[in-house]
Amino acid sequence: MNILNTLTALELAEKIRLRELTALDVAKHTLEQIASDPCNCFMSPSPESALAAAAAVDTQLESGICPSLLAGVPIAIDDTILMRQERCTAGSRMLDTFVSPFSATVVDKILSAGLVPVGRTNTDELGVSGSGSTCYQGPTLNPRHPETLSGGAAAAIASRLVPLALCCDSIGTPRKFASLSGTVFLKPTYGSVSRFGIVAYVSSAEQIGPAAATLNDAAALFNIIAGHDSKDGTSLPDHTPLTLIPRQDLRGMRVGVLPYWDTLNGMSAGSRSSSTERFDTLNTTINRLCELGADICECDLPQLDLAHLVLRIIAAAEGCTNFSRFDGVKFGHRPQTITSLEDIYVGSRSEGFGLEVKKTILLGSYVLAQQNYEKYYLQALKIRRLIQDQLTHLLQSFDCLLLPASSHKPYHPDRPNANTRLSFEDMRYTAPATLAGFPAAAAPAPVHPQHGANTPGIQLIAGIHGEQKLYDVLSVLSANPAPHL
Repeated sequence: MNILNTLTALELAEKIRLRELTALDVAKHTLEQIASDPCNCFMSPSPESALAAAAAVDTQLESGICPSLLAGVPIAIDDTILMRQERCTAGSRMLDTFVSPFSATVVDKILSAGLVPVGRTNTDELGVSGSGSTCYQGPTLNPRHPETLSGGAAAAIASRLVPLALCCDSIGTPRKFASLSGTVFLKPTYGSVSRFGIVAYVSSAEQIGPAAATLNDAAALFNIIAGHDSKDGTSLPDHTPLTLIPRQDLRGMRVGVLPYWDTLNGMSAGSRSSSTERFDTLNTTINRLCELGADICECDLPQLDLAHLVLRIIAAAEGCTNFSRFDGVKFGHRPQTITSLEDIYVGSRSEGFGLEVKKTILLGSYVLAQQNYEKYYLQALKIRRLIQDQLTHLLQSFDCLLLPASSHKPYHPDRPNANTRLSFEDMRYTAPATLAGFPAAAAPAPVHPQHGANTPGIQLIAGIHGEQKLYDVLSVLSANPAPHL
């Protein structure tokens, strides 16, 4: 069964469809791999439901019914996405014993499509921080650099434990870790994938997206999960499936390059020094895009340097509101010793929340206070609109925009304070697409001669419903990875 480690999701699905493999055997093999996971990618595996789902897929295929192009393929689910009768902690001690009574819409869709959820991946507590180090069950290690940190889904795919995963992108964390682990993550247009059934953090920005080892696998999964959902008030009514036919070249496409070097001015000295390889990667990518026929132009986003500040304020404000439901009364951790109602509130939150979540609640409460609302939160909303308008204007002239997904070397498990600071700096690159609600993708870049296999990934941003343009550019790049030397 070692052959499974070299197959893409679509290749694996084809072998299952042709009955060269069975979904049940693949699920068993995947669960065995997860049991010996050295990187702490999974919060909890789901052996019973996985084997039952795999057996159901085999029964359908034996009767001549193929639910989808990915039927029978194992998939990991981020622990912020609810699944019926499965434990869902969102990486927080507050929800350690919570078992969801219903499934998120995306989970219902992948089950209907015949995919096999095999477990729940590690995540930062309630999606906060973005450093990969705040989960109460411990951090996830990056299989590419085992002494550094990663996100659960990115690490699981990079380790070849699973070929696919679903993640919730709140502040850009999945894109960042995809770029650091050599995997692919697509953040769809806000509203194109249902948000019903997630543990909410930044409700006006977060979006569920597909993670995979290859672009075609991610695109095929996106086609399954995208579409209108009447249960989600932010769901968009229209959706056009991606056409998974790669272009031969990029002639006729315009790619704008954001002035990423300007953001170095606000960085710490250590982060500025370690960003060199990211910028080498962008320069190599720019040269490769030109060789493949794309028209490359430098462009400007005046508020680029404010995006991460704005997202931090808005995320804290919305997080503070969303986390108020975790009070130890309706559900959530409850302290052992209780003498009053105040003991429940104080004790459950003191014991159940980690430091970064507490800091987010404090900041959110501060910016939403009556005397601070207009000074901070309202100003952040105005700048957010400016960023959205500027990106919309730029993307009328360009098919997509190129920028890094992160600014520095990977995170280290023994540097929690430095990780938090560096994660905040990395939001400079992921925040614009998050604030605007535009689709963005992180994917492997053309290999740089100095960095080789450790070349970090790139990020592309497109306009509303611009996922096809992202696919077109990245598919040509992935088919022609070697730069001209």
